[in-house]
Amino acid sequence: SAGGGGEAFRLFHVDGAHYAEATFLDLNNAACALIDGGVVLVDDLHNLRWPGVQEGFHRFMLADPPVRRLEPFLYTGRIFLTTPGHAEAYRCAIRRVQPRVKSNKFYGVELLTAGDISISV
Repeated sequence: SAGGGGEAFRLFHVDGAHYAEATFLDLNNAACALIDGGVVLVDDLHNLRWPGVQEGFHRFMLADPPVRRLEPFLYTGRIFLTTPGHAEAYRCAIRRVQPRVKSNKFYGVELLTAGDISISV
């Protein structure tokens, strides 16, 4: 299993306490429990009512060394992340069904976004 003895998950949805430390810990737990190629969704990343979510997310992304690196691949109001080596397969699948999807750089990787949504770091 991904977490070293515990249960592993294909999908992990982070929508918890909405403060920085909780978001950071939730992302670390999700990263450890995720199977290779699994997906983590993070809610409220750019919701102005919950700035702690953004802080916790960026702390996770900038951690050195990370508990486990995750790569963002899609932003739709929620950000979707997966384990390295799998993001491009998700991007290709999304482009097949949504050819007009836009693309931005985010943490040095390609992040797909809907036409009316923008994100930057």
